[in-house]
Amino acid sequence: SRIRAIAIGDYSLSLGQGLILYSGFGAGKSSLVTSIKRTSRTLRPYTSVNETNFMRGAAATLGLADHLELTVFGALNRRDANLDGALDTLDNFEEVATFTSLLTSGLHRTPAEIEDRGAIRQITFGSRLAYEPRNFKIGLNILQDQFNRKFLRTPELYNRYYFSGDRLTNASIDYTYINRNWHLFGETAAGSNGAIATLNGLLLGLDRTLDVGFLMRYFPKDYQATNPNPFAETTGARNESGLYSALQFQPSYSWVLQGYFDIWRHPWLRFTADAPSTGEDWLVKLTYRKKRRMEAYVQVRLKTREQNAPANETAIDYLVPVRRFQARLHWNNQIHPAIQLRSRVEWGWFDDSVHPRESGFSAYQDIVFRPLAFPLDFSARIAVFDTESFNVRFYSYENDLLYAFSIPAYYHQGTRWYLHLRYKGIRK
Repeated sequence: SRIRAIAIGDYSLSLGQGLILYSGFGAGKSSLVTSIKRTSRTLRPYTSVNETNFMRGAAATLGLADHLELTVFGALNRRDANLDGALDTLDNFEEVATFTSLLTSGLHRTPAEIEDRGAIRQITFGSRLAYEPRNFKIGLNILQDQFNRKFLRTPELYNRYYFSGDRLTNASIDYTYINRNWHLFGETAAGSNGAIATLNGLLLGLDRTLDVGFLMRYFPKDYQATNPNPFAETTGARNESGLYSALQFQPSYSWVLQGYFDIWRHPWLRFTADAPSTGEDWLVKLTYRKKRRMEAYVQVRLKTREQNAPANETAIDYLVPVRRFQARLHWNNQIHPAIQLRSRVEWGWFDDSVHPRESGFSAYQDIVFRPLAFPLDFSARIAVFDTESFNVRFYSYENDLLYAFSIPAYYHQGTRWYLHLRYKGIRK
């Protein structure tokens, strides 16, 4: 068939490794240490509840030949934005109004948030031409974004190289090559101003028990894109260069050792750093499991980044290393086919090189009851936590209602509990 996919209405669009646009789920740094490649399909129906990460319009993927396909797309979205404008001598607000930022929370609770709702129009259109013979894929992507008002950020020094204006064009080439036990992938992109960003990775299976991964990224300070989402330490695909290395060793079904080390540099200023800065991040995780009965792991992570020294009283800000350490012990125990117990204990500390080190802990106990032949199931949690401030916080996934989820941060002192019931006795 010539028409391989078609979308009218709301849809998701993902191009390459995310240097110019990526609406699918993209894993960042986590205990899934070798999940560093963006793999979402180019065109998919939009099924989430996020109010910004989708296209509203039409798109189609056409098969031009056996291994050649073309995707064309267009969209018109109303975007939440912070407006900044004043009346001119003709009282024509529309002509002089600009916006300083795009908002992505989807929240409209206060008068200011309601005023920012749908404040600008964004037109997006472009195409992707992909050639996909066996074990190899190469794609050419072109994208243009147009706004009905000019994007003009606040005049801060760290904003100097951000995009400004009402039109932005990007083009990129992405590739994937698989040969036996190694897998190459990457993308190189350019913006309207000529700045070029690139990301390249390698996944390598050394033998049946050992996998390694490497990813190099180079995003110059003046690279510009509206909705990029590549693998990176920061958002925006700009002002960052780094090298990520990962390892996964599984000598048997019961034992798995995972770890990564990431080092990066920001060549220009950031919101929290008034000078070029560096950082590093490492994680080690050891997992033990018994088939269909129990899984337990211990995980340790230390992240260091340079930021402006807090409470600085000198004329010029200077940078200091800020460190955050966390250690976790977690285990799942299937004590009965219908009953699962989940337990977790975490401890960590925060050090900004100026104030005394802060520390804290959190712990929770879950019970999940899901019988196979009974219409009612439930999950429950009791959690306790004690930390010195928000700097020492522990994020934890919580069960919620259908199509909803929450990952709150536990910090300060307190307890938290929930009971979630679900009844499935009504047919259809």
